[in-house]
Amino acid sequence: MKNTLFIILLFLGNLNSDFLDLVSKSYEDGNINQVVKLYEIACYSEDFKACIKLGILYEYEGYLRDYVIASKFYKKACEAGYLSACNKLDYLK
Repeated sequence: MKNTLFIILLFLGNLNSDFLDLVSKSYEDGNINQVVKLYEIACYSEDFKACIKLGILYEYEGYLRDYVIASKFYKKACEAGYLSACNKLDYLK
């Protein structure tokens, strides 16, 4: 599941390659907190695909699992016009 989740996260967006390399390294090292921080920075910088990725992490990633927080990030992306985030938000309600 962990590898599948990581592949989904990588293919969801077109963030710059240096950023993705850092996220990839952090994820492979098991540093999920670093991954979350990196995606939070991107999300709050209006990279709404990063918001979706955060939602996915909070929806599926073991100890992070928190549907309320996942909904918050999906809502942010949904309000920016990302239909996939709206669909995920509806699913969590």
